[in-house]
Amino acid sequence: MGKITHFGITGFFWFALFSVSSAQTPLAGSPGGYTRLGSDGFAASSGNAVVALPGLYSSGFENPALPGADRKSFFNASTFSLGLERKLFSVYGMNPIGPAGAVSYGIQYFTSGDIDARNNNGEKLEAFSTKEITGLFGFSLALKNTPLILGVNLKYRFASLYKEIPSTSSFGIDAGFLWKTRLPNLLIGGSVQDINSQYRWDTKDIYKEEANTTIDNFPVRYRLGVSYKVEAISSTFSVEAEHWTYKTEHREFYYTEPPYPTLQIKKTPEQENAGDFLRIGGIWEATESLSFRAGIDRIDLTYDNTDPRIGLGFRFNHSLGKFSPLIDFSYLFEPNGPQNIWVISTGFSY
Repeated sequence: MGKITHFGITGFFWFALFSVSSAQTPLAGSPGGYTRLGSDGFAASSGNAVVALPGLYSSGFENPALPGADRKSFFNASTFSLGLERKLFSVYGMNPIGPAGAVSYGIQYFTSGDIDARNNNGEKLEAFSTKEITGLFGFSLALKNTPLILGVNLKYRFASLYKEIPSTSSFGIDAGFLWKTRLPNLLIGGSVQDINSQYRWDTKDIYKEEANTTIDNFPVRYRLGVSYKVEAISSTFSVEAEHWTYKTEHREFYYTEPPYPTLQIKKTPEQENAGDFLRIGGIWEATESLSFRAGIDRIDLTYDNTDPRIGLGFRFNHSLGKFSPLIDFSYLFEPNGPQNIWVISTGFSY
């Protein structure tokens, strides 16, 4: 297979994998775009403004301290419809441990669907698909005699691009807190996500002596938010700010002078990419079993050409003694993707 084919495959891979992230900004080219859509239907349609919002959803993915506030046994599964044959699935669970702790665990799985590979002459060779997996295990603890809950996650990141390129994986860390303020119904939460997460790509099996190793760092995300419950109207409102930052490697390619020119690679200083987001969300509990949500994600405070993502959703849950099943449905208006996104989550507490 020629190099042009490989360049085409690689370009499509990055588009398919990361076009769910913010378009037209440095964040669009960073790893892990699918995980920034939201951990399930609850988070996605709440504008992802959930870092300070406890509740029965995949909260450990958003802030590792939140399971310590819920302290319930819970499990759910979610499916995302992204378009272009891309698929995203998520499963998550949490359980209380001891007098003041909780554990959380989950997996997110993304696949691009079939990609049509062709040679330099445009002839079809085969179809293949890319895959990404994020695994999570977290622990949270309410500190004794304080209104503070702390949490930490260990994350495993895995990606498979193409059969001739070795798969890559790494471990990362999340840390978070939740503070129950003296003002009734006001919570403050924050998290730092994807510390040390990165992908390392090696192309020696394809390009031999012209190969190189590329490191893709995950954006480190600093999230801080508040939530406030207005009991008079059975509603909860949340606001969240995020600062993200990551470094990218840069290389310059050039040929040496004749008579024996060879391709050389020159590394340039790493470039720092950064930006800021604002998110808002609201939940209205219409009845004991039915609630509605709305939110705005990706309000970009740094780049003018990023369109926000609006989400709507509802949840129906019904208590059957200690067993309480629920279903979430969310619809996201995607301004940059091939279609709008819907998310279905089902789960139960027990």
